[in-house]
Amino acid sequence: MSVSAQRHVPRPRGSRELRGPRGLRGSRRSGGVGPARGRMLAHSLPLALLTSLLVALLAPLPAAAQEELPPSAIGGLVSAGQQSYQQGDYGAAADAWRRAVAAGAETPALYENLGSAYLAAGEPGRAALAFHRGLERAPRDRSLRAGLARARAEAAAPAPTAPDTVGARWAAVSRRFATADELLFVLLTGWSLALLAGYGAWRTQARRHRSLALSAALCGLGFVALAGSALLARDATESRAPRAIVLAPAEVRPGPGVAVGEGFAVAPASEARLLERQGRWLRVALPGTGGGDSGWLPREVLAPIVEGRWPPDGAAD
Repeated sequence: MSVSAQRHVPRPRGSRELRGPRGLRGSRRSGGVGPARGRMLAHSLPLALLTSLLVALLAPLPAAAQEELPPSAIGGLVSAGQQSYQQGDYGAAADAWRRAVAAGAETPALYENLGSAYLAAGEPGRAALAFHRGLERAPRDRSLRAGLARARAEAAAPAPTAPDTVGARWAAVSRRFATADELLFVLLTGWSLALLAGYGAWRTQARRHRSLALSAALCGLGFVALAGSALLARDATESRAPRAIVLAPAEVRPGPGVAVGEGFAVAPASEARLLERQGRWLRVALPGTGGGDSGWLPREVLAPIVEGRWPPDGAAD
């Protein structure tokens, strides 16, 4: 009876004996890194470091200090601006919308409303600045571009001429079609595609698959070159000579000071390049004015399109 019981004891279902070869292979997988995996880690570490460096270099600059307001207060300012605009009080509408923008509601629609209020209030220079800043966030918005054209026409301001260098032209062209954040997304996407496709080409053995992977890697590198060159061109032009808008009618002087020679008039809504700063005076380039290529204007009548982009004191192009 005891022999029969021992003979028919069932083995637990799914239990197997661990054999030598399988045990060896299992322990090899769980412990240590093989030569191929070590080479992969050695190749991917510099690429990961380079990707982090690109993100750090090309990430957008920190936003300017904003007025701390709760969302309900910002909504109240937007509503107050709409009410004032409908009542014909365009100055009050512009002030309410300006405060909403300063509190962080930097949407293209609000910039369009702000520009329209300034234009209706008879301030085409500030209207042009609002439309420009809206286009920085929505470069393909036709309403913002039409509003900018109306502001220039009302002030009889000259249209900016084409840049004289290849880098500045490329920056101007890219600025009409994409924001800096969109270009950064294209750059990182292209870089990721190039890394993955390059790794696939290195790992695959089939010639056809390798050629496809290499083509994808080259495509990704093309996106990197396109977006990266546009970002670098923008940063170079804005660092060397930031763009600015003339806010009010002013007289361009040949030197920094009110009593320095005879100047020429410049219309509001004109676009300028900030070349140098000495105290409260800035030397600017004003293409298309007909009175000269450059001169000096007080800081009070100028505003940079990219907020906070002033040249350092004493800096010259």
